[in-house]
Amino acid sequence: MVVPPFFPKASREQARHTGLLLLQAQNDEKNQKKADAAEKILASEAPKNTLTGLGIAHTRGRGGKTRGRRGRPPANSHALGAPDEPDPQPDLAPGIAMPGVLNGEQPDQQEPVVLEGQQVALEGQPLAPEAIRRRREMEEQQEQAQQPIETNDEEDSLPPANRLFADLTEGDGRERSRELETSSRRRRRSASMDLNTPEERQRKYGCFTESECDRFSLRGSRRSLVMDFAKSDSHEKMITIMAFLQRRETEQANVQVHAYLASGAFKAHALLLFYTALVAPHNKGYVNSLGTFIEHDMVCNYALYKIDKSIVEDSDSRVLLNSQMRINLATSRHKIKDKLDAAVEKGYCINQILVDIIPKKIEVTVEHRRRWAWVVAQYRKYKADSRNTSNFWRELDRTLNKTEDNLIEHVPDKRVRDETRAQIYINALEDHEKEYPNQVPAPEKVDTPSWQIMVERNLDKYHTF
Repeated sequence: MVVPPFFPKASREQARHTGLLLLQAQNDEKNQKKADAAEKILASEAPKNTLTGLGIAHTRGRGGKTRGRRGRPPANSHALGAPDEPDPQPDLAPGIAMPGVLNGEQPDQQEPVVLEGQQVALEGQPLAPEAIRRRREMEEQQEQAQQPIETNDEEDSLPPANRLFADLTEGDGRERSRELETSSRRRRRSASMDLNTPEERQRKYGCFTESECDRFSLRGSRRSLVMDFAKSDSHEKMITIMAFLQRRETEQANVQVHAYLASGAFKAHALLLFYTALVAPHNKGYVNSLGTFIEHDMVCNYALYKIDKSIVEDSDSRVLLNSQMRINLATSRHKIKDKLDAAVEKGYCINQILVDIIPKKIEVTVEHRRRWAWVVAQYRKYKADSRNTSNFWRELDRTLNKTEDNLIEHVPDKRVRDETRAQIYINALEDHEKEYPNQVPAPEKVDTPSWQIMVERNLDKYHTF
């Protein structure tokens, strides 16, 4: 009988209890049969010519008969010629009748008469040794029947409660029931524990490793690495796998960042955004602070720079990308410094300077004109004071910071401070135009691209005074 898995829980408990009672009854019946067989053997081995519990025997002679109790003379001991009187009946136990005796008949058998159910010998008369031994065995069997059934024999032991009515025809049903009853502390961790000794497991995994290496056609050092890995314990294997996964992730990220650096998204778009930030009119720095801003902006607005998200999420990929960005900024600053040097030497007007410095894709505003007129004036002053102009951009950053510190010290109000700062750039443009009047037309007006708007807006928010 198989109990369906959707059988009610209460009915399962009732069925389990009923099954246990049935198995207990079968064991009791089996023990009772053994006890009855022992009783029959005991009765058959009782002393002959003795009535158990009564001491009465019946015999028939060749020419006479004897019948009576102990101490009573036999019937043939009467005097000759005396009339034959019927002998009195023996004092049988109440409720026990002897055929041929109670009706005045003579027994017609010479064998001793043994009554059914007689189990106890006459008082004072010892039992045979064999009978005593069998009696003890019978008592031990009865005691064992009363005790709970505990045995390792699979045939006599009770099945687990949760598998009482399971279909035992399944091949691995009994093994699964044992695993369910086994505590987690003793449960096998894997199928490999079926092997008895570590040597057997080592041989098994050695053969498996060889077959897998052959399957994937591994030779030389690759095969040796797999063999060494198979000999490691579980912790070493986990650490090795983790290290391998991290290396693979790093390699994959490096492949992606190298592909990005070689793509047009970086060369034609991202570099233009870097240059837009460099020539923007609201910068508070051109070297370290500008590079830090672009690093942060690429992470927050990776879609603006057409960077894959996996690149900005990997620290190693970001390091490689940031290094390439800073190298490009340094190259752009060096080119701009050369154009500033030519403008100072040849006395270019502001329109000529902006045409040389700012690409046509970037819209040139009045703020650009004012800021770069101030930068040209600072370069002219720096070149007059120092022959070596290689450190010009760092000196320009220090000048910006000193100017801002002076404004904060003397102008506490922020609105007035912003107006004063803007007036400095306005005066620089007016002075340059007076000294170097415009000789070429201004750069052509273009629609401001969206990426320029976003970069300059972020600069105005995070990288300005």
